[in-house]
Amino acid sequence: MTVTQELSVHWSRRGGAPPYRGQSDALAAPRLSSSVRRTPTTSMNDTEIAETIQRAIAARRGYADGRSWPPDRGLEEYGVAQDFVSAASHEPGGPFSDLKLRPRGEDPPDCEVRDAQGKRLALEVTELLDQDAVAAAAAAKLKRESVGQASMPTPVEWTCAELVILVQQRLDKKDFRDRLKGGPYDEYIVVLYTAEQRLDSATVRPCLHEHRFTEPSGIDRAYLSLDYEPGSGYPLVRLQWSRGA
Repeated sequence: MTVTQELSVHWSRRGGAPPYRGQSDALAAPRLSSSVRRTPTTSMNDTEIAETIQRAIAARRGYADGRSWPPDRGLEEYGVAQDFVSAASHEPGGPFSDLKLRPRGEDPPDCEVRDAQGKRLALEVTELLDQDAVAAAAAAKLKRESVGQASMPTPVEWTCAELVILVQQRLDKKDFRDRLKGGPYDEYIVVLYTAEQRLDSATVRPCLHEHRFTEPSGIDRAYLSLDYEPGSGYPLVRLQWSRGA
């Protein structure tokens, strides 16, 4: 049987407790998320789909992989944008619809979407994670391949100060409204996303509730999309600006 799919697939823990409870994040069982959408552009049979998933497993970095899709970064970003659209129904302009992934070479932005009034919005997606832990995971992966064993990196314990600094760095890097292609857009929204195990809503919301980030020159709104939590989906935290700072 031929299955027509868009492989906007990432590792997901939708619908229940983490499958790797008590294990390293790198051992999490992959699941096809609700980001899998039917489209006429990609036709793959079951064997090809299985092979693609196996290649993705082999390419995993071994740290905070819960939302990654190594075969295609663009489809990973599209999956995150879908999570944002689902979680942001009560945000200004929601509910959102007509989400589209922009082709490579036609980005930024990564995606575009319509708000409830039909306004056209630019969505730029960017990942937030600890790069030192990623480097440690890569070293551990090489060691496993060479000697057959190695300890897995433990999840990073974030402080509020570390989180705030990294979020500000990501915002600064994405503050480029003048570089957006395919405009004009009524709004430019940046969505930071993470699969860091220790960055759950109970940790992040108290850290960011009172904080005000330096107001960007071109970003209208920004959000931090957290990893899946049973009963909550993908929690969304709106980032606040320090006006006139």
